[in-house]
Amino acid sequence: MTSITELAHRMQTLLTRTADELAKATGFVKRQRRISGASFAQAVVLGRLAAPDGTRRQLQQSAGLAGAKVIEQRCKPSAVSFMRALLEAGIQHVITQESELPVNLARFKGVYISDGSRVVWSSGEGLKIGVRLELQPGGLQVCLSDLTTQDQKLPMVDETLPAGALALNDLGFFKLNRFKAWSAQGSYWFTRYKVGTRLTTLDGQPLDLKSLLQGAAPLHLPVRIGTGVNAVEGWLLVAPLPPEERPKRLAQAQSDLACWTLYLTNIPDLSFDLARTRWQIECLFKLWKSEGGLVRSRSSDPIRPQVEGYAKLLGLLIAHWCLLVADWNPDALRLLRTHLTHLRYALAYLAPLSDFFRFVRFALSAPHPANPVPSAPSLGNCGAPSTWLGLTLLPMGYAFACPSLHVDSQRANLWQANPFSIHGDPY
Repeated sequence: MTSITELAHRMQTLLTRTADELAKATGFVKRQRRISGASFAQAVVLGRLAAPDGTRRQLQQSAGLAGAKVIEQRCKPSAVSFMRALLEAGIQHVITQESELPVNLARFKGVYISDGSRVVWSSGEGLKIGVRLELQPGGLQVCLSDLTTQDQKLPMVDETLPAGALALNDLGFFKLNRFKAWSAQGSYWFTRYKVGTRLTTLDGQPLDLKSLLQGAAPLHLPVRIGTGVNAVEGWLLVAPLPPEERPKRLAQAQSDLACWTLYLTNIPDLSFDLARTRWQIECLFKLWKSEGGLVRSRSSDPIRPQVEGYAKLLGLLIAHWCLLVADWNPDALRLLRTHLTHLRYALAYLAPLSDFFRFVRFALSAPHPANPVPSAPSLGNCGAPSTWLGLTLLPMGYAFACPSLHVDSQRANLWQANPFSIHGDPY
């Protein structure tokens, strides 16, 4: 489990010292300039996280950089190399937070869902993203590959699973020798049936699925999957597709098996409910591409969509980290975006980011009324501990308003002028 303090240290290092080092290593910064690698990275990453489809002026205003075209002028091929290098540095960090699994998953020593997705920008350039999501702690492993890379060749696919863990993969990761290795090490796997895979009974008799699937009752049969040295023993789970879903399936695939749902696994007493769990990663990709605007760009320039694309992906990864250490709720991403100004202040003034993360946790744990949230919600209503009472969040900084507490006026004025010029609570 990753603590708030540890996450704050990793994130602050990534967006300051690491960014400056990579800017020099990639040739993005060759001499001391008005805009450094860290300031450019923070401007683009946090700016596009706050407004994925915002205009250039909105991005420049949110970055607080002097000059109307500072960011635009720096979007050169070296900026693409720099932002990709920074993203690759970011994905080396795996942030986790303990949580309870549903009852049907609690028996496993971890549930791992893997998938890949293509990201193609308007310039025609793009990449293949491989993701492995560990459900219980929320750990996210990400790898970047060429667009032409097959799912089978993504680096994280063949990583060893802990004994007793469960792998939920799509058909793109269907490979018999991988299933056999997982079974040998005591891990579990669950996958859809791949059309054309030979199935036999445990004593070697071929199974004719067309003749087997004649009734309307679900089937649960022990089978041998494949032939030769890669054959592996498992279970075949079959259930008829609901009548209302059959027309859509038949329109997509004309097959004798189109009206059935078939799964293969090495878990003998498994229910069909487990299949729904894999959609968690599909929802993740949908969130990245729709809410995060991962493939969208307002620019016709061939370089800028790549720079912003890498920045958006890093921003979404940072958002995932922030929301792991906070209490998740349906409005979490929206609430996080409203507080990015204060995250930028923390990075700019090298203040402890742990204060920011604790604030986000308190804000996310607050009840959300039906009425619109006021522009300056008080943390006093967020269930915050006494050391944070009286702290009111304003659009561009912090102010203090709590007559019941004694405040050192000099320290309070310093804090309002520069929210992170002093460490700790001003009280």
